[in-house]
Amino acid sequence: MKKLYFLFIFLFIINLSNAQCEITASGSPLQICFGEYVVLNSSGNCEDTIILSNDFNSQTIGSGWTSNFNPIFNNPCGVGDGTPHMWVDTSASYPRYITSPPCIVTDWCDICFDMVYGIEGQSYPCEGPDMPSEGIHLQYSTNGGVIWSDINYWVPTMPEMYSWINLCEEVPSAAAGPNTQFQWYQDVTSGNDQDTWGIDNIQISCPPSMETVLWTNNYDAWTYNDFNPPPQYPPVGTWEYVVTLTGDSYVDSDTITVTVVEPPIIDFTFDNYICADSPPITLSATPSGGTFAGPGVIGNMFYPDSTGGLYICPITYDINSNCITLPEININIIQNPVSTFSIYSACEEDNSIATYLGYSFPSDTFIWDFPAGNVVHGTGEGPITMIWPNGTATNSPYTCSLTVTDFYGCSSTDSISVDIYPIYNYYEYDTICNGDSILWHGDYYYHGVYTDNYNTINGCDSTYTLDLNVIKPYATINPVACGNYTSPSGNNIWSSSGSYLDTIPNASGCDSLITIELTINNSSFSTINPIFCNTYTSPSGNYIWTSTGIYQDTIPNAVGCDSIITLDLTINSSTSSSIYPTVCDNNFYTSPSSNYVWNSSGTYLDTIPNANACDSLITINLTQLPAPDVNLSNDITMSESQTVIIGGGNNLPNYLWNTGDTVPNIVVEGTMGAGTYYYWLYSEGANGCSNIDTIIINVTNSINVDKINNESDIQLTTGQVVEMLKPKQ
Repeated sequence: MKKLYFLFIFLFIINLSNAQCEITASGSPLQICFGEYVVLNSSGNCEDTIILSNDFNSQTIGSGWTSNFNPIFNNPCGVGDGTPHMWVDTSASYPRYITSPPCIVTDWCDICFDMVYGIEGQSYPCEGPDMPSEGIHLQYSTNGGVIWSDINYWVPTMPEMYSWINLCEEVPSAAAGPNTQFQWYQDVTSGNDQDTWGIDNIQISCPPSMETVLWTNNYDAWTYNDFNPPPQYPPVGTWEYVVTLTGDSYVDSDTITVTVVEPPIIDFTFDNYICADSPPITLSATPSGGTFAGPGVIGNMFYPDSTGGLYICPITYDINSNCITLPEININIIQNPVSTFSIYSACEEDNSIATYLGYSFPSDTFIWDFPAGNVVHGTGEGPITMIWPNGTATNSPYTCSLTVTDFYGCSSTDSISVDIYPIYNYYEYDTICNGDSILWHGDYYYHGVYTDNYNTINGCDSTYTLDLNVIKPYATINPVACGNYTSPSGNNIWSSSGSYLDTIPNASGCDSLITIELTINNSSFSTINPIFCNTYTSPSGNYIWTSTGIYQDTIPNAVGCDSIITLDLTINSSTSSSIYPTVCDNNFYTSPSSNYVWNSSGTYLDTIPNANACDSLITINLTQLPAPDVNLSNDITMSESQTVIIGGGNNLPNYLWNTGDTVPNIVVEGTMGAGTYYYWLYSEGANGCSNIDTIIINVTNSINVDKINNESDIQLTTGQVVEMLKPKQ
């Protein structure tokens, strides 16, 4: 039976606390030279605003809270956090609920609370839910409780629900509003004295509706809206940077002070990379009176050659220690590369080897200078092999040099004087007949190249050379001829392949016996039967024939002799004709070759192969015939209570509707029901041309015929009939 519960309203304080804000600023460094920068940082936040809380410590349900049961506040089933909490009265029927007062909810709010289920089988009033449907819903409403929406549901079968547990849920964005209520709702129980539960420490918190960060300074209009601005380059002076954090109604700020002084201006008017043998360099700075320091520095002078072989020489300038970072420049002292090499004197037409005796880097460049020698091998640092041409001894000695330049342009040069000694080569050429000899340097020689060597005073090899050539008494030739061949002496004619001998005198008057390896090739004969259209060009390209017949032509065969060809030639001819087709004006005509498509009257040309595979030129006299002008005009929308008369024109040769009607106009009743209907009209002329048109009629549930003000509301075309009839009253 239904029980009536009285709701008692007790004093309850809704905690609408504003978020506290706190921010801290820092900067580094706080004393800089002009042109240096300071890095600003800040950190802080505004706490969330608690818009509603209820801990039931007053042992009342709370002001504005409602429930359909009398809650218990004496902790009958356990102490929880040690303070009073709310427990469901077991005499309450279901559904059971406790509802919060309306509150203002924004995005990203959270609702947290402690909750516990009674334990199944415990005695009154602690018997708990055990069925999946007996759990508690957390719900919200934005319309005074008319509609409730679930945020979460806790199934009783979850074991953690049988001990006090703190639960937090993110409030859905749909719950945001000025009058949002929350409800803990149990819609199913096993009985009035069963399935109990408790709740405590309800708190709803929302982030501040506004949280802004603003940086400012006291020397210009600069502002920045974030915790950590980019590095700042302030002018000379002492300046304050202020960062302010603003929440809903709380403000906090912090300030840092930065001192900026003028830096000295240092004038390094030289390249940072200096060769070790460079002259001293003057150093200057503004304001004057400071101190230069670093390797190779004496007063305001820098001496590259006194840096003790250092590669990097850092030079600084300090005046009154104003800047945190002293102006500094690294001067790189480049030691001049080594260019020492070795090379020795040589004879003409002999080799000299130049060898680099230093150490190098891949970026070094080497320039060798050998005034008369020709380099035959080697590049870069070498070794370089060269040869001294014959005749170079005339201008000996020669100064050879090597210049080595490094990546930075530092260089050194070494040179050596080289003597080149002459050689003497005497050369003689002579010829004799086979069997003869010649007396040379005390001996007889018959054929070949002979030398007689001797050394000059400088040890250079010199030679006498005899090149004795014996005229060959014989020779072999391999002629190829067609049909027959006449021997070189003219005394013989041969007509077959084979080896033959012939004798002729040579240019020196000695007999020369010639062996002739002769190849005799023959002409060939063949017959072909070409078939061509209109004309034919012979294989040799020398003739053009235009009629059928027997012809001859000559071309070289595979062995270079005549190939005589007999041609049994057939010449076929092209043909021409005319045709007279027709085409409807709503269709296309395709040419016999399928290469063209036309749809208007005219004379056209087309080509197809004839029976002999030659061109058949067709003249096409095309006539266009008119097709009936069937026009059902635009689609129509009508209501179920309307009637439409449609037609495609009154001057068509005949009529055939898809309804089976054969009249110019048909009536369409809207009573056939809402939907889309298709109607087409077909007509065919006496010339065989036909046409068809389709109209779509959309029947809707209703249409306000009274809103058709005039004839312009319905667009018609010539011959179209549309009649809109008002529904019967």
